[in-house]
Amino acid sequence: MLQRVWPLNSHVSPSSPLHTPLPACPGSLLSEAVPVLVLPDAHAGAAAELCHLQAEEAAGRVAPGTTSAIVRLVAAVLRFLRLRQAAEAAGAGSPAAAALDAAYPPAVAMRLASAACHLVVFAVAARWPQLAALVLPAVTADGSSPAAAAQQLAAMAAPARSPLHLALASGSAPTLAALRGWAAGHGLAWEALQPAADADSGGGSQSPAAAEEAALDDLLLLAAAMGSSLEADMVQQLTGECIAGLCCQPLLAGGDRSRTVVCAFVV
Repeated sequence: MLQRVWPLNSHVSPSSPLHTPLPACPGSLLSEAVPVLVLPDAHAGAAAELCHLQAEEAAGRVAPGTTSAIVRLVAAVLRFLRLRQAAEAAGAGSPAAAALDAAYPPAVAMRLASAACHLVVFAVAARWPQLAALVLPAVTADGSSPAAAAQQLAAMAAPARSPLHLALASGSAPTLAALRGWAAGHGLAWEALQPAADADSGGGSQSPAAAEEAALDDLLLLAAAMGSSLEADMVQQLTGECIAGLCCQPLLAGGDRSRTVVCAFVV
């Protein structure tokens, strides 16, 4: 229903011939509608990370609309995970499983898995380990294997060599740990998050200098993610380098406690 309104501070009487009624419709008066995501206390860390994105957008450091788009994607992923968990708990043939299949036919599930992968890469680049860990389980929403999903993540991390290297570039050991934790939970070695071309080539096509640089990158990745639990034989197995001594300690410069300094002596 249309209503006639006038400014509250107007000195013109509604009965005056100078007064022009303004039609108005029920609805938002201040701004466009924005999505609201409510998370339980267990995910307070992820909520804080998303709030940081909102602050960055308000300051003009993030493109307008980014926060709304990310929040909508996160909400869609979490809804899927909730329904999938209910279906798995109820078992095959249950109403919950039927509801999941009806809500997520193959084409929809494929788009959701792709959205989850994009969210993971976004979270890794933003140094958001809580959000990355929260949405990582949905990268297999389309029924693909964890190994195939890991390769999808590696492809989306370009131009970085892998999501692990992307996490290293951002200087976030907790994000590295989140990636490793997801891979280990599916029985995958951390190399599974590397592009298949890199894993298959064995570095044969690289120059000695490039191979050495890649090996040092891998060493830094391992040390940042594993800290004092990193052993020399693991370094040799994963990077091909023989390490005579290894010392990992936190770097506190600049207040960044997530970085790790590695002192290694190569034989």
